[in-house]
Amino acid sequence: MPSLELTVLGRFGARLKGGPAIDLPTTKIKLLLAYLALTPGEAHSRNKLMTLLWSDRGEDQARHSFRNALSDLRKALSQADPPPLVADRETIGLDADAVEVDAVTFEKLVAAGTREDLEQASALYRGELLEGISVRDPPFEEWLFYERQRLRDLALQALEQLLVYQEEAEETERAIKTAQRLLKLDPSHEKTHRTLMRLYADRGRQAAALRQYQECREALLRELDVEPGPETQSLYREILERKGKPPQKAASPAAMLKQAPRRWAAIGGGGLVLLAAIAVGVWQLYLGPTEPTPGAAPALELPDKPSIAVLPFKNLSGDPEQGRFVDGITENIITELSRFRQLFVIASTSTFAYKGEAVSAQQVGRELGVQYILEGSVQKEGDTLRITAQLVDAIAGHHIWAESYDRDAKDLFAVQDDVTEKIVATLGSISGGELVRAGQERARRKPTDSLEAYDLYLLSHELELSFTKEDNAKARQVLEKAIELDPEFASAYAMLAWIHSWDYMYGWSESPTESGELAFEIAKKAVALDPSDSETRWALGFIYFWLRQQYAEGVAEYERAMALNPNHADIRANWGEILAFLGRAEEGIEVIQKAMRLNPRYPEWYLWGLGNGYYMARRYEEAIAAFQRFQNHTVDSRSVLAASYAQLGRAEEARAEVDKVLALDPEFSSQDWAEIFPYKNQTDRDHFLEGMRKAGLPE
Repeated sequence: MPSLELTVLGRFGARLKGGPAIDLPTTKIKLLLAYLALTPGEAHSRNKLMTLLWSDRGEDQARHSFRNALSDLRKALSQADPPPLVADRETIGLDADAVEVDAVTFEKLVAAGTREDLEQASALYRGELLEGISVRDPPFEEWLFYERQRLRDLALQALEQLLVYQEEAEETERAIKTAQRLLKLDPSHEKTHRTLMRLYADRGRQAAALRQYQECREALLRELDVEPGPETQSLYREILERKGKPPQKAASPAAMLKQAPRRWAAIGGGGLVLLAAIAVGVWQLYLGPTEPTPGAAPALELPDKPSIAVLPFKNLSGDPEQGRFVDGITENIITELSRFRQLFVIASTSTFAYKGEAVSAQQVGRELGVQYILEGSVQKEGDTLRITAQLVDAIAGHHIWAESYDRDAKDLFAVQDDVTEKIVATLGSISGGELVRAGQERARRKPTDSLEAYDLYLLSHELELSFTKEDNAKARQVLEKAIELDPEFASAYAMLAWIHSWDYMYGWSESPTESGELAFEIAKKAVALDPSDSETRWALGFIYFWLRQQYAEGVAEYERAMALNPNHADIRANWGEILAFLGRAEEGIEVIQKAMRLNPRYPEWYLWGLGNGYYMARRYEEAIAAFQRFQNHTVDSRSVLAASYAQLGRAEEARAEVDKVLALDPEFSSQDWAEIFPYKNQTDRDHFLEGMRKAGLPE
């Protein structure tokens, strides 16, 4: 039977079971007891507790303070029978049978989920965890922040479900109070605003319903910088009509259209098409044809398996030079998650577009078409790392899981593995089934023992992305240094193979032929060092195709790379490009379109592969449409665009593109490009040259 009652939701309180309150002399003692109370039955190491609450002191002083606090806590709980505190030389905890904690009871009630349980749970949530208490110890502040968020999200979940029960039972007044309470916790919860608008209107309180719309609009603009969605605006106009007044100035159809893609992203395919058709049809009926909003992204349906986007982790080190290191952590987590074919993982190109932006998880989820968002931060001081990560349900707006790590920098990859494992386990549980464990074992990869080599590898990525002769040379030097530091660093060899490939293809070295041979040998070395890494397989497959035109070997390597990392959008897009050169253009188009879904903010080279695939499939209008989406044209894109125009007999437009090609490369030769492109079939090569000749490009 419990001997101690603890209240941590709202104001902290401790009392003997059925008896008087217990006086705890200091805030630190209260916080120590509260921390233990949230995990009754779990033993915590003394060092962990000491670091958590006395991190601002030297080790000796911290140990002294901790011992004094523990002694005072023992005295304060001395009258409790049975004794709630369980301690030995290494650990401290609370006896689960001896304590009754409101937060623990609250979580059990929410998990049970019946109406009665949810009513009790909502009554127990009297305020945020340890309301009014704060300390200056960063580890405890961080833990407290995430725990408050987690419990708050559980409260939101309980109130949302309770509101459903009350609406179904037509208990309008109770439902109104529940909705009002829910909005106090989350003012930007648009669905609840709509519910409250309907409840007010159904009770004949139109003025209150209209005020609620204004509150909704203000909250959404303040919190998310968006207007209310079409469903909310439609309800607003409906209530205005009931009230018998002409509508006030509302968002224009164009403005509504601008917001629609973000709001409709979570609607299923059939519902999305129907809703879009109705909305556009109504606007055209009253306003005539309308132009789509420039730059508006198409609505994206949720995949049929757990979907996640990893936002760039924030650099809290106060040193901008650590930015590359932090970005590398984000990239690695994305890569490891991508290995699980049971997940749908958005590519880093898309998620890094949000770097430095203040965006909500809901916004990112809508724009990228995923349900879950991982976000976090990294603080590196000397050899010490602090990494935090939290998983958010972007549709419900709830935090699902959060963790904080304080480790030595050399443990970086172990932390990344831990984060990946927890996400996989969590999403596997949510989706109602186990994710295959074999992938998890495959994901356990430590790239290198040398953090210096790892940092050089990250730097080479930055240099390679600039795609210039000068930076390619710098990247080569950086990678050679990384390999000196760790001769077994497979990823560095793979990247070096790419660098030598660019030297070969673009004539950036003194001997391109020698560069091509080096690229091949280095790629084989990378695969030998780590045959289970998709990046090494991809590099070798690329070289087999583009540099050596050994088709069977190239196909085998690409297939292995995609099997090892099914969510790697760049590999898939490049494979779709290759399929066109193998004479399988229609199949390649589908592959690239799937890659674009994995990477909604894809780089322009995806468009080149798509446009070239359409050209190879004789779908010239679609090829032109793809190339017209380019922002930064290259010789490659303009030449195939010119050929597409020429194949349709649009000579004037073809000639204009030819002029632009020759302005970019006065020595352009169709024959030279035909030799570089890895066509397997002579008929496809001839088709390419035919379009070039029709356009008027030099042979």
